[in-house]
Amino acid sequence: MSEIKVSHQSTALVLNTETLGIEITAHGETWRSEKTYQPHFYVNDKKIYFHQAGKLEHFSWNTGVGCGIRSVFSGFHLSGKEDTLSFQTVIWIEYATEDIFFELNPLTESEQCIGNFYWPGQMEFRKKTSDWYTVITNRQGLLIPNDWKYDAGKIVFDGQMCSAGAFMSWFGQVRCGAAYIGIVCDPWDAGYQVEHPEQSDYCHVSVRWLPSLGKLSYKRTIKYRFLKNADYNDLCKVYRAYAKENALLVTLKEKAAKNPVVDKFIGSAIVHTGIKTHVSPDSFYYDKEHPEKNDEVIPFAVREAQMRKLKEHGLEKVYLHLDGWGNPGYDNQHPDYLPACEEAGGWEGMRSLSKCMKEMNYIFAIHDQYRDYYFDAKTYDPEFP
Repeated sequence: MSEIKVSHQSTALVLNTETLGIEITAHGETWRSEKTYQPHFYVNDKKIYFHQAGKLEHFSWNTGVGCGIRSVFSGFHLSGKEDTLSFQTVIWIEYATEDIFFELNPLTESEQCIGNFYWPGQMEFRKKTSDWYTVITNRQGLLIPNDWKYDAGKIVFDGQMCSAGAFMSWFGQVRCGAAYIGIVCDPWDAGYQVEHPEQSDYCHVSVRWLPSLGKLSYKRTIKYRFLKNADYNDLCKVYRAYAKENALLVTLKEKAAKNPVVDKFIGSAIVHTGIKTHVSPDSFYYDKEHPEKNDEVIPFAVREAQMRKLKEHGLEKVYLHLDGWGNPGYDNQHPDYLPACEEAGGWEGMRSLSKCMKEMNYIFAIHDQYRDYYFDAKTYDPEFP
């Protein structure tokens, strides 16, 4: 077996050049890539392994800030001939922190439309005990003990970073006090997946890199920090420090200084509801067995009456989050979402609801969509991505 080793102080990194598996030792604890994992990516629906590169080279990587291993992959045969795709991975230890960075960097883009990259992979994490658990930032956060008897299931929004599936771009694992946190430094085109089958004794979690318009486009980075005598609170503190260091942390007090409405949220009951729902037949969420459930319209006047009823019952602080207020319905044809849903009362109905909320001193917010461009939007043009 061929290995490349690098180390700094109490941290050591080993790359198996045959399997591309990783072994990391930190604070006297060793963490390894799960044995069956092999780095891979997709071209259309075809799975391509890193080791299928026609040419693979490994180099030592040393700078003033760290040391590591650089690997260059090229010469892939993706469509019956050698493709232009080439990329490099750099795995390195930062001298100052002993954090380990995993960087995936495109060198030349493919002639094909590239899919997801799955690297680095999941750690070995097998022992049926509640002292071993996985931490994910799905919605308000979840802990998944290794002895949890249920299937972890699919993460909301398929674990897309910066969505409800990962409000904070990190995950981690804890085993009897030894722990690591993986912070996704480039979360915009990234996600993660979790595997914990029913009655199993393990949990796997790892990052995936999504293409940007069919290409890698830019360097993708995840950094791992390893801790001892830690629990999930310590992982949260590590990410908070990272967020603060990178100007990502904005406290409620700071937000309220810019917008005093923030103070009104404290103690408010949250009413999360909608106006129009339309699920397209080609959507993952489309209910084929009960097609009548795919379309629904609730008039603005009905929502207004519901809000007035809450006020009558003595509820003084309410935050209404309204989905599906646009004419196409939730979530469809963005950014061509206007006008307000005509079937539900149009602009006049929405204006009346807004006026009602102001009179009762309730908070009124509308769900909007700033990140997606739908193919069926009237203004969509593939020539202007």
